[in-house]
Amino acid sequence: MRDIGKNIRQLRLRKNMTQDELAERLFVTRQTVSNYETGKSRPDVEMLVKIGEELGTDIQQLIYGPEPKRLKQEAFRLIIGTGLTVLTGILWLVLSPIAQERRSISYELGLMFTVYFVIRPLFFLLSGWTLCQLEGMALGKKPLRGKWSRRIGAVMLVLAALWFGLMIWYHTAVMVNEWQYDQHIRGEWVQSQIEYDGEISTAMSWSMLPPQVPAWLEWVTSKPTFYMLRYPAANILLTVLYGGMLWVLGVPSPGKKNPES
Repeated sequence: MRDIGKNIRQLRLRKNMTQDELAERLFVTRQTVSNYETGKSRPDVEMLVKIGEELGTDIQQLIYGPEPKRLKQEAFRLIIGTGLTVLTGILWLVLSPIAQERRSISYELGLMFTVYFVIRPLFFLLSGWTLCQLEGMALGKKPLRGKWSRRIGAVMLVLAALWFGLMIWYHTAVMVNEWQYDQHIRGEWVQSQIEYDGEISTAMSWSMLPPQVPAWLEWVTSKPTFYMLRYPAANILLTVLYGGMLWVLGVPSPGKKNPES
């Protein structure tokens, strides 16, 4: 409790706000704010609420200071985001030359599409989220916590999941179809002998046939929105911004909501 003044000062400086500016917003004199920060006087509960609103925090932060648990959670999330970004980047680097080789030798496009439209966008989306998380920790900023920001963030997360789900489905079907064609050309279809009416006949193992790409999925992936994302510059820019917006909107949820949110 005796550190309220120190906490007010610390949070004010994080907002790059002078005592005069804070006093003007609180409709008090600069000397009143100075007295709060030096401990000569203590704001009442109503004033603490107003100070918290102007400094973008809550009463608990003003009374007890930054929450160590919250800082640990942010650090943990940053480590997870960095780890996933690095792993996705390594996967991109490893699979890219393999995809290029398959494309040049046997004209297989499935793996190349997966690298460019699934793995690469995921890498830049994670990069955007992680960079914003790092910047937020460095500047003492936090994601938005309002009801509408959470709803918009949830919608954006669903759209991202839908994008990656469709791309994985589509390009997996393409790769399997290419495998089917290659096996057919080489005559390496696995065959099974089936006894029917006392005669031995040879039949193709239809269980190994790949699923065909649904017509509606072909239609969706041919639309301008998806086609635009196939350009590298648009792909990179949009996915980085998308990842950053997810952090700004508080996705994924950092945990329990504050009462003031």
